[in-house]
Amino acid sequence: MGDTLLTSFRIPISVISNWPPQNTIDPVNRTWLTPYAIVFQVISTLVIVLRLWGRLRKQAGTLGLDDALIFVGWLFTTALTVVAIYSVQHYHGGMHTWDASFEKSAPAALMGWIGEMCFMLAMAPIKISIFVFFLRIFGRTLTSRERWLINGAIIFVLLWDIGFILMLIFACTPVSATWRSADIAGYKTKYHCIERTAGDTLNGVLDALTDIYATAFVVVLITRTSLNRRRKILLYSLFASGLVVCGAGIARAYLLHRYNTDPRRDVRWIGYDLYVWSILELNLAIICASMPALKAVLGAFSSSISQKSKNNSLSWSRSISNPAMRNSKNGVGGSGGRRSFPAGSADRDVMASDASLTHDDDAYDGVGIELNEPKGVLVTKSFDVTSEYMGPSRGYEGPGVKGREVLGVV
Repeated sequence: MGDTLLTSFRIPISVISNWPPQNTIDPVNRTWLTPYAIVFQVISTLVIVLRLWGRLRKQAGTLGLDDALIFVGWLFTTALTVVAIYSVQHYHGGMHTWDASFEKSAPAALMGWIGEMCFMLAMAPIKISIFVFFLRIFGRTLTSRERWLINGAIIFVLLWDIGFILMLIFACTPVSATWRSADIAGYKTKYHCIERTAGDTLNGVLDALTDIYATAFVVVLITRTSLNRRRKILLYSLFASGLVVCGAGIARAYLLHRYNTDPRRDVRWIGYDLYVWSILELNLAIICASMPALKAVLGAFSSSISQKSKNNSLSWSRSISNPAMRNSKNGVGGSGGRRSFPAGSADRDVMASDASLTHDDDAYDGVGIELNEPKGVLVTKSFDVTSEYMGPSRGYEGPGVKGREVLGVV
């Protein structure tokens, strides 16, 4: 007969019989995860607040689907952080499996199951948010093939996430056996659990591969633009920071495999490491995905401080006139119709809103994000020059004049 397998982790009874005696006097208990998780949670929360604040204030573009998705990801990341800390503090999550209290085995396994669920529910919206942001920022420059690759990645991540969540739910029959079976002495109900080695390993590998895919994809998109070298390097540094996320994903993939294949099956000890790397990966993903918006917010704040200090010395230096308006009844035109921009407003561009310009130029409608070949990634806001600089245009029936203010440059 084969070796009897116990718990949902399918630990052979021969392995359990070879565990060291339980150390009830001075067992090794790692508790540093608590401050570690809190620090990352505080940082990612601050990043999310600044990102959404910048969107609401229209300093980093407007709110979009990518913001909603990453907020959902942050919520489940927070839930994972709470679960990990609670497991370590109350259920001996930082001990070796053979040293931990057997009465706490089932609650600890439940925390681990909930933690896995939180990770899947957090990572998918974060990854999809990143791909949606690619569509938002590179939208006009993407080829149909590139759009297909991005949309295909979104669909793949969604299906992968749903598939592994279902595996987590139905890995054991009954479902509660997933955690209750960890109480070897107390759980007497008959149950059956599937072998998860291949599934968990594949989950980790796909997680790491999608991180690498997203990072490589944006690097390729930046490479083929005609931005100057300095702008390209800056964009590379922003988006390639995702390589750190890739590293965390690879470490997590290794631990998921080891979780089911460790010779001693020390699932608590390895589970602690999984908490560590999962928290790191999720929080770094949130931070890296928010870097462009964060830079725009900080840049706008810095520019605002600088502009206020120069307000008293500003002069009107750039003039604007629209020949079509010189004969209007309000007298705009000629010497009375000329207006100019404040000095220091070099990033405020003015253009006549004729049909050839505005037919498909939705980038100048409100606040948005666009890729500008000479300058990089711009956060822009449109404004009406006719009303703002030339006064009321009563009686004028010709084309108006629109301008664009660059609120931030990545």
